[in-house]
Formats: sequence, C-alpha cells, structure tokens
Amino acid sequence: MLRTLYRLGDEAANALLRRWGVIVVVAALATSAVLLGIILFLDRILSPMPADAWSMVGIMAICALVFAILDWYGTVLSQFVSEKYLRAMHRLIARRAIELPLGYFSVDRSGEIAQMTVKGVVNASYAPGSFQKPLVYGVVSPMVAVIGAMFIEWRTALPLLISIPILVAIHRYSYTSHKEIERDSQRHQQDAAATILEFAQSQPIVRVAGPHSIAVQHVRSVITNQLRAAERLLLKNGRTLSALQTGTLLCMTVSLIIQVLLFANDSISIGILAGFAAFTFLVTKIALQAMPFTQGLMMVANTLDQIQELLDENLLPEPDAPATPADASIEFLGVDFAYVDGAPVLNDISFRVAPGTTTALVGPSGSGKTTLARLVARFYDVTGGEVRIGEANVKDLGTPQVASLVSMVFQDVYLFEDTLMENIRLGRQDATDAEVIRAAKIAGVAEFAERLPDGYQTGISEGGKNLSNGQRQRVSIARALLKDAPIVLLDEATSALDVENESLILSGLAALSGERTCIAIAHRMSTIASADQIVVLGTDGRIAAIGDHHTLLRESPTYASYWEDRQHGAGWQLRDSH
Repeated sequence: MLRTLYRLGDEAANALLRRWGVIVVVAALATSAVLLGIILFLDRILSPMPADAWSMVGIMAICALVFAILDWYGTVLSQFVSEKYLRAMHRLIARRAIELPLGYFSVDRSGEIAQMTVKGVVNASYAPGSFQKPLVYGVVSPMVAVIGAMFIEWRTALPLLISIPILVAIHRYSYTSHKEIERDSQRHQQDAAATILEFAQSQPIVRVAGPHSIAVQHVRSVITNQLRAAERLLLKNGRTLSALQTGTLLCMTVSLIIQVLLFANDSISIGILAGFAAFTFLVTKIALQAMPFTQGLMMVANTLDQIQELLDENLLPEPDAPATPADASIEFLGVDFAYVDGAPVLNDISFRVAPGTTTALVGPSGSGKTTLARLVARFYDVTGGEVRIGEANVKDLGTPQVASLVSMVFQDVYLFEDTLMENIRLGRQDATDAEVIRAAKIAGVAEFAERLPDGYQTGISEGGKNLSNGQRQRVSIARALLKDAPIVLLDEATSALDVENESLILSGLAALSGERTCIAIAHRMSTIASADQIVVLGTDGRIAAIGDHHTLLRESPTYASYWEDRQHGAGWQLRDSH
C-alpha cells in the first residue's frame, strides 16, 4: 500500500512519508525493546540476585520514553503527510481527467469519480496515520520481539516464531478474496450514489409516475444490491478477523503450554516462565489490537488501485508538431469504428462537408450519427480510415487544436451555479459583456433573459434546474456561438425548442460566419430540409445515401421512406373521443 501511495505522491509528500516511516519503525523497535526487557526484568527479579533487575527498569523506561516521543511526533507528522498526499492525489486525478479523451466520459462515471475523489482519496491520504501505523506497531513490534526472545530462551519463543508465517498465510489467503468483495461493495456504493443523485434531480417526473414507477423500483433495486454487497463485506471481514484472532490465540495457548511443560521439567527457571508468560500475553494483545486495521488497509488498497487504473487509462496520441488546417472542411475517408472489438458501429464511412455548409445526419437510432460527431471532436480515434479537418488528419492536429476548432451542442446541457452571464461566458472566458449579449440574442437567450429577476445577472441553480429544457439548450447554443469556432456540431440541440426559436437559432448560426461548418443530427423536418447536404445512415452503420433534400426524395427510397414517416409523425395528434 505504501509503495502505491509513494508512486502517487510528489517529492515533498514522499520525503515526509520516508521520514514518517523511519520514525514509526524506530518507535516499533522501542516497543520491542520494552517487551524483551519485561522477560529479562522478571527473570532477574525472581533470581537469587534481584538487585540486578533494576538496571533493566531504567533501560525499559528510556525505551518507553523514546516510544512516547516518537509516537507523538509520528502522529503530528502523519497529519502533514496526509495533507500532502490529499493534494497530490487530487492534482493527479484532476490532471488525468483533463488529459483523458472525452469519450472516456461518455459513460456516466459521476458515482465512481465522486466516491474516489471525496471518500476514497481522503481515506487513502489518512491511511499512514490511521491504518498503517497501528499495523506497524502490531506486526513489527511483536515480530522483532519474538526474534529477540529466541536469543533468551529459544524453546519458549519458537512456537511464537512459528505462528508468524501461519498468521501471514491466513492474512494473504483472506486478502485475495476480500479485496474483490471490497471492490464489489465499492462499485455498488458508486452505482447507488449516482442513481440516488439522478433520482433526486428527477423528482417532478418521478412523482408524476407514482410510487411504483420504474424509477422507484430501480432505486430500490440499487439500494438493495448495495446492502447485500455491504453484508457480504461485513461477513467476510468477520470471518477474516475471526480466523486471525483464533490463530493468534491458539499460538499463544501452545506457547504457554510449552512454557509450563519446560518449567515442570526444570528446563527453565520461574523467572523465565513468568517473563515469557507476560511477554506472550502482551505480544498477543498488541497483535490482536492491530488486526481490525487490516480491513481498513484493504479498503485503501482498492482506492489506490482505482486511482492507478485511472492514471493507466490510455490517452490519445498527440503530435509533437501539430498540423495547421487549411480551412473548416470536414472529411471522413473510409472510417470504421467500434466501441468494443468485434461490434462495429461505423463501416467504411466516406463523405465531405464543405466549409461554411450544413450537413444533416439522419437515420434510425443506433446507426452511428452521434458517433460521427464525436469522432470529429476527437472523443475517440477511428478504428480504421481517417477523419480530417481542413485536409489534415485530426490525429495530426492534436486534441487541443481540435477542441479550439469545434463547438459542440449536445442534447444533455449542464449549467453551473453562477449567473446566466457567466454560464454563457463559459464558451470564451475573455469575452466582453457585449459579446456575450450578442451571442445570447442570436441564440434566443435574450427573449427569456429579459424576464428574469436580474436579467443576465440572475443566478442559475446547479444543473440549471431553474430554467426549462429549451432555455438550457439556448444557453448551450449561445456558448457555442460565443466561442466562434469554425465548426459547430449539433446533436439534437434544438429538440426542446419550438419551431420559431429553432429557426431563429439556425439562421443565426448561418449568418454569424460565412466560414462556419455545421454538422447537425436532427429529426425535425425543417432542419433536415434546409441542410446543404444530407447523409442517410443505415442500421448497419454504412451510408445509405448522400445528397440534398430534393435529390434524395427522387433518388433514395430509404430517404423517401424516412421523410414520409416523419411527415406522418408531424401530422399525428390526439383527438377527443367525444
């Protein structure tokens, strides 16, 4: 555990950890000296010349004082060690989160990362003082003391020495299975945390659905699974602790029996018997007190493994000298892609989006429309073929430059707990208020901002819960407009807007810059029909047809069928049965 922690720390944290380790080990050795002194003291005090015993009292007192001073200093130092590692691990996780490709976050990892950064990292940072120190005292002190006792009377110390590898074997055997059960329990805790958060944020919908809705059943199921995982962990903890304690007590009993038999046969003196009996009880007590801390250490080990796994996640390769795009064109050349090996999502996709034009992606759910948009933004790298921006491979452009070239407006919009002005300014931090308001007007934000209590200075709640879905999407589009990137990716970005505002926003996108290139994933007929180019995707992840609206209606049965279905859907309405 300390080795993993050492790898995660910076030089300042590791230097403190090394100093702390030396202090704790020396304190443990001082405890071993006191334990050995008890044997020698009782042996001498019960001998014909008891006066010699008092010199041992002085030595034991010095060793006890050394332990007390070092233990106090180690406790204080462990607080500084914890603070250093807490900062170091948070920096590592934050840095890696920024470096990881956006595709890593396509899966909801809120519960996992929250548990890791809040609870897990705190426990791991306090592990040296809270878990490791008691274990060092409980393992190193008895072990060194038993080895030292072999030089005093090996026959009485041998059973205790033999018990050490036995107890280590029990611990190692339990550790392997315990670690997986602990990891499983953490996974269920993460799932429960994410599900309960989602449940709390969706209360209006949940309450309308009623107490027996799928959402309520799902929450109950997740909590039940979490409780069962916790029960399995507690059961395993109990068994492990019981096995270790039973093994330790059996070894103590065997040692005491041997000591009594040796005394009965006049092989050892009454002083050695009394000394080793006291020694055995104290060593056993110290070891037993340390055993519960092994479970905490296992929990910390799992957290450190999770952090290490995050750090070991593959990053996208970045060029040493990024290429420069010639224009804002987008091109797919024979692109293949699969999220999982053997399950292709896209097959041999080839088409070009000219600078300043809008291309609509249409097709059934699961045909790969969103995946295409994510490949442009370099959430992932393609499995085969190339994605190009301005005639340059996105791999040669590098992720930072691709991010600067692309504005993304997806279905899920998140607003931060700040003013409306600052939420829009997130698109470009150095934008002036006038630039923010201009983007807001084009995106249709001004229409509702003027009705808010404090206008653009109105506070937005976490997640934007005090705005409607459509209003949140307009803010997201305003961010993209403010960024003024040459490429805009819209994934159902106008789905929550009425026709009037959708038309306003799309007109604004077109008018803002003649060089703006847009890829729009949409189902609305107006968005599709007005696109310069339409790419129709099939269920097999291949292109079924490419062309403008009128051409495809004439030449593509697939598109014509799709368009007809959309028209029927647009005309569908509820009628009063009366």
